[in-house]
Amino acid sequence: MKALIMAGGKGSRIGYKNKAMIKLFDKPMISYIINALYNSSRFDEIFCSLNSQESREYIISKGIKVIECNSNGYSLDLRDALELIKERVFVVPVDLPLLNASLINYIIDKSSKMNGCISIMVRKIFVDAFGIDNRYYRIHNGEEICYTGVSVIDPSMVGNEDMLIIDDYRLAINVNNEYTLELLEERFKDYLLSLQSQHL
Repeated sequence: MKALIMAGGKGSRIGYKNKAMIKLFDKPMISYIINALYNSSRFDEIFCSLNSQESREYIISKGIKVIECNSNGYSLDLRDALELIKERVFVVPVDLPLLNASLINYIIDKSSKMNGCISIMVRKIFVDAFGIDNRYYRIHNGEEICYTGVSVIDPSMVGNEDMLIIDDYRLAINVNNEYTLELLEERFKDYLLSLQSQHL
């Protein structure tokens, strides 16, 4: 199975910073994602969609293949990347540094019993509890559910979407602004430092 890190966003809500290289306790945010993917031992190849020279050099140093993107938006950049990968792929945005190997394995195991392209969702009420304003939600069975950006995609079945709802803080908190960055630094310091001990 392949993995794809989406790191081509412009970071407009966080002062146009390169989110991949924002430091969390002296480590680039993308390093947490990279190590979670490697530590899951589920992927024979890892790709990263990006458009930053700084990120490119770091990614290559970690043995990850670069896919150049145009930063035309998450969906378009993902579409372009899928045209190159053409295999079942685990997709994760760069701004979910709380994600770890055990959760990745859980998602892959649960989605293996489902058909189509699986979007991982969290209930909006769960996200709201952290004081996060998530604009990207939809109504499902009378509930508001939010996209996490994580998905398991079979490119041959694009258009056949299913959803997996997982109310987990590791999926609910993505770094989109200064508030969420401060939230991670204040409430999840010990957890993030424990992840650093697993860094390869």
